[in-house]
Amino acid sequence: MTWKQLRSSNLHAYQHEGETLRIHFKSGAVYEYSGVSAEEAAGLENESAGKHFAAVIRGRKPHTRLDDLEVPEPTQLDGETPTYDTGSGQT
Repeated sequence: MTWKQLRSSNLHAYQHEGETLRIHFKSGAVYEYSGVSAEEAAGLENESAGKHFAAVIRGRKPHTRLDDLEVPEPTQLDGETPTYDTGSGQT
């Protein structure tokens, strides 16, 4: 699964698969939220990521902190939004 970088003062990147959303905060913390639709996750890119997160996800979706998950460094190709490739299909 690939991490997609966000333009936000607090949220660094996210990944979404099925109804599971993972958010990598700029503090370094990673949280996993369940019950998040593709439309709800895509809203992180379509409007202010922080405002969308606060209005739709934070406090509304069950979550768990993932202390043992390593997030790779971002890569950027020809001006595209940087992504974080986990390489081997690991999440």
